[in-house]
Amino acid sequence: MRVDQYFVNFVNPASNVAIPGSGFRWGAYAQDEWRVADNLVATLGLRLDRNNIVGTTYSPRAALIWSASPATTLKALYGRAHRAPNAFERDYADGLAQVANTTLTGESVDTLELVADHRIGSDLALRGSLYQWKMRNLITLGIDSASGLAQYQSGERVTARGLELSADKTWNAGARLRARLSLQHAAQANGAGLRNSPKILGKVNLSTPLRFVGWRAGYELHYDSQRLSVDGTRLGGFAVSNLHLSTEALARSLELSISVRNLLDKRYAHPAADTNWQNALDQDGRSVQVKAVYHF
Repeated sequence: MRVDQYFVNFVNPASNVAIPGSGFRWGAYAQDEWRVADNLVATLGLRLDRNNIVGTTYSPRAALIWSASPATTLKALYGRAHRAPNAFERDYADGLAQVANTTLTGESVDTLELVADHRIGSDLALRGSLYQWKMRNLITLGIDSASGLAQYQSGERVTARGLELSADKTWNAGARLRARLSLQHAAQANGAGLRNSPKILGKVNLSTPLRFVGWRAGYELHYDSQRLSVDGTRLGGFAVSNLHLSTEALARSLELSISVRNLLDKRYAHPAADTNWQNALDQDGRSVQVKAVYHF
């Protein structure tokens, strides 16, 4: 593959930047499955990747799935994934906002997950999951000590542990309710908390057909707990509601939708990055979007 990067300054062409680049990447993946018993299945897989930046990496995966009953399934899952830095993260430098880091290595994550799925009848599905992630050499945007400019760097090891619960309920009339709650803790190797990492995440989605011909309504409630910002302070948690109406029945091949984002006009902010002047970035208040799509 060929990757060329450019920075064009129309006011001062002498400061234009051209960074030519090229490289290669290939991968191979193999997986096999064994039926250990009538209700027990084991899966093993291995992915091999090679590129011109980090060389060769191996990513194993394994799963053990037990059908405890017709309604209950238990899973033990393990996997490893790897990502090499892209050209912008590794090679881009303009001398104004960012410097390159040609020694940047790839990042990897090892995941371990225990999952329980259970169905109550044909219309209610429940899931519980315990997980642990270990992320190594996580690529983060930092500051180069020599130039004082932004630079992508390999960060410390990060460990995340959590519990996730979810439910999915449907009704014969076409309505559907989905809910999810996540409790998590992410920390660096030195025990310090991770920035912009809420400990509680929640989401509820409800959608139903309306009596108006062809219309469907959807409501979503999304909750994030407080998060750590760049200067060490914590931003408060927030709950945001969205409302959505859609139809395909007004005309043939026409889809029409109306969305109200941040229905209750909640004021909230997200933590900023090291390169931002602000410690937090205010988000939009209530907004309305009307969208029409015609297929031909």
